Amino acid sequence: MAKKNDARQQMYRALKVLGEQVSKRQHTKTFQKIIDRINKQHIEQGENPIDIEDLAQQYTEQDYEKTPRDENMNTEPLKEDLDDASAKAFLEEYNQKIDDIYNDTYGWIKNGTRKGVTHDEGHVPSIADYRRSELDDEYWTLKAQLQSMMQDIPPVILAQAIKDNAELDYSIAITELGPSDIQVEFEKTLGQLIAINTQISARAEELAEEMERKEYYGK
Repeated sequence: MAKKNDARQQMYRALKVLGEQVSKRQHTKTFQKIIDRINKQHIEQGENPIDIEDLAQQYTEQDYEKTPRDENMNTEPLKEDLDDASAKAFLEEYNQKIDDIYNDTYGWIKNGTRKGVTHDEGHVPSIADYRRSELDDEYWTLKAQLQSMMQDIPPVILAQAIKDNAELDYSIAITELGPSDIQVEFEKTLGQLIAINTQISARAEELAEEMERKEYYGK
């Protein structure tokens, strides 16, 4: 069992170094499918398959879990306070990324259920295809929640809260759960946004009450 877990950990770390949006909750079979896809692309381009052990070592040396990186796996600059313009730009990009993930997920489902796809390759996409209504519902609910918050909360406050608590760390909105179940990642993000909204609303009420007390007591 230890060797199996070690191999799974190496696969996870290698994929993180390559910039793949994977999580530790995913199954070894899912990691292997992604690796097979990458190796197929390498071979088609005349390149060698990836060296999982070497990539996993890079992860250990560079500590990818703690070092912020951009989409090209370059270290991001230290966070600076957002101004109004950059906050609005971030929120628009965040909104667009939700759309991109939704569309990419549909493309992934379509590709995984096309004629000629093996059972293993098409297993999870087939489950997702059967539950498309769930994907659609979570997507539209998430979009509505974000739009409501963008209208009600100052951009700088909302953008910073999302950057700290609800970054979109996946490119496909479907995660495999066990041999015959899936999770729609939009549901997790929706929960994060609702939590942010609740916290900001509660803080706003506290500040309003403080102002009322100051006005009443003249302090």
